[in-house]
Amino acid sequence: MSESALAAEASLGDLQPVAMLEIGSPIGGSGHLARPVARAGAGFLARCPAFCREPAVHGRALFFLFLSNVLGGASFAAMQLARAGLPEITILELRLVVALFCLAPLLGRDSLRWPYDRRDTLRLVLTGTLGFAAPLALGILGLRYSTSTNASILILLEPIGIVLLARLFLKERAALGQTLGMLLGLGGATLVVLGSGGDASLLAGSHLLGNLMLAVHGLMWSVYTIAAKPVLERHGSRPVTYHASWVALLALAPFVPFELRGRPLFHGPALPSLLWVAALGLGVSFAGTYLWIKALAVLRPIVIAVFVFVQPLVGALLGRIVFDDPAGPGTLVGGLMIGLAVLAIAAPEARRGRGADPRRRAPPRPSDASAPDENVSTTRVA
Repeated sequence: MSESALAAEASLGDLQPVAMLEIGSPIGGSGHLARPVARAGAGFLARCPAFCREPAVHGRALFFLFLSNVLGGASFAAMQLARAGLPEITILELRLVVALFCLAPLLGRDSLRWPYDRRDTLRLVLTGTLGFAAPLALGILGLRYSTSTNASILILLEPIGIVLLARLFLKERAALGQTLGMLLGLGGATLVVLGSGGDASLLAGSHLLGNLMLAVHGLMWSVYTIAAKPVLERHGSRPVTYHASWVALLALAPFVPFELRGRPLFHGPALPSLLWVAALGLGVSFAGTYLWIKALAVLRPIVIAVFVFVQPLVGALLGRIVFDDPAGPGTLVGGLMIGLAVLAIAAPEARRGRGADPRRRAPPRPSDASAPDENVSTTRVA
């Protein structure tokens, strides 16, 4: 069977559920036309070369990844503003509730299902606890004892952790050009945070505890990327994002009573803090996490890693605009270096689909009805 025919066969499962979604149409009303329409679409895809489709998928994933890191870069400032009126773990719980409230309608009845076998359940629990709940808690608690600028410096440990864990567990090697791009991005991000008033001495006694927490926080975010990658080969982005958020919510819940014991819920302005929590839940925990998972389903960890360097750049720009933090020439030079690093790795990735092997596609399980529009994002490119 030719590669184009294999691609068409793999696409049949994608097109049929999409056709069934047309509510009120002859397809959605009876479902009798779903299979003929799907077959017709599969026939078209069989005549369309793979490179007509894959670059578009990768380009969209790269945009999702960029936007996710822009939102992530804004999160440190937003958390500092939310902390003015609410305790830290309570902030995390509330923003996860907002995210789950937004995600549940996307899954419909499938939000009540747990479609994972034992192996994927263990991976999802690992993703939601060590890769999601733990870095969230360490990040916001670290801000109590350190600064948001230092957090921007120490988040640079995340891409390093992603590359190392991808090599260890996914057997993915970084090419020479990708390694150079990583180093260029790392250098640029360091210039950005130091040029924006960063604490060059991260071992200073006044911030040592907070910086250690933020360092572990940066490394543990890499667990999220690596642990979630295999699960995405068998499930869509929506259920993985939704259930990982539930695991994180449940993992943090036991700490809330201890945090609130002997203290009021609000220790500052209530309304502004709640608005910032809502913004964090909607913009970061929901949109940012979902876009990250969508990109992770398609892109390789080395590409995911280099885009993290966008976060300190966004943080420095927001610090300059919102908090009037200093921004020297190093910020501009570092920003240009980050841009070059992202382009150096993203440009080849956008064209990578031309050599993709459609037989490596991992189709969803027949019982996973929640992934009709996610399947096209589950192409594994190793």
